[in-house]
Amino acid sequence: MSDESSPTLEFEMVIATSHPLSAYGGIQFGVEALGQLANELRSGQVPMLNNHDPLNPIRAKVLEAGVRATADGFHEVWARVEVEREGWEAYERGLSELGAPGGMSFSCSEHLATIDGSKEASAGTITLAADAACWTDETLMAGGADLSGLGTVDVQRRYSFAQDPTPFVVYGLPLLQGVMSSAIYDSAKHFLAPDRKSVFQFDFEGKGRRIRAVVKTSDSAVLHHAIDSFDRLLEREGTIEWKDEVGDWSQDPPPESD
Repeated sequence: MSDESSPTLEFEMVIATSHPLSAYGGIQFGVEALGQLANELRSGQVPMLNNHDPLNPIRAKVLEAGVRATADGFHEVWARVEVEREGWEAYERGLSELGAPGGMSFSCSEHLATIDGSKEASAGTITLAADAACWTDETLMAGGADLSGLGTVDVQRRYSFAQDPTPFVVYGLPLLQGVMSSAIYDSAKHFLAPDRKSVFQFDFEGKGRRIRAVVKTSDSAVLHHAIDSFDRLLEREGTIEWKDEVGDWSQDPPPESD
């Protein structure tokens, strides 16, 4: 337990279990997969987000993580975490005022297929991961095929540990001048959800910089406009959100240095 005068809080939480995930047709994660997740938590490879929102990271440090058996015969990943007290209490107050559920949320991906790039492709390897509860493998493969003119495509199923997974798509792209926005849009439009906003996360990396561009929309015109504006991101860093009301990318607060 943390001292009430401490600027940080420590607590233990359950991250994931081997219980069947109804949102994904009842699939279960084996002990080996849970162990890999625990290892990634310990090494800081798994981001901690508020409701799977890349624009709302939770400032937390994993102090310890592991896998243990549960009383009902399954297994669970547990973690002991440290969070900033002031920020966490403000977060919980906000949830209380909204009457909303909260907590940290986690996701993982598994390889589905590799699509070879065309002879003209020059971007190396691109990753595409879309939520397996929201889209079929056929849709994932179609979205990946549209990127093959840029490079080899690693297509992945994405899983989130949530009762109602968000329509979430993650692209891993090299940071290049003259981003091939047409091919990226052709791929991304497969993942527009008809009844709710999809979250598109475009992770660019290169030249010693990382850019995370986030678009939340169900409108193809909004998505097209945002992707057409990728060139405006090339000299920036950090997490940036598309604001359709102003027709541009917005960054608030400024990016943190590592």
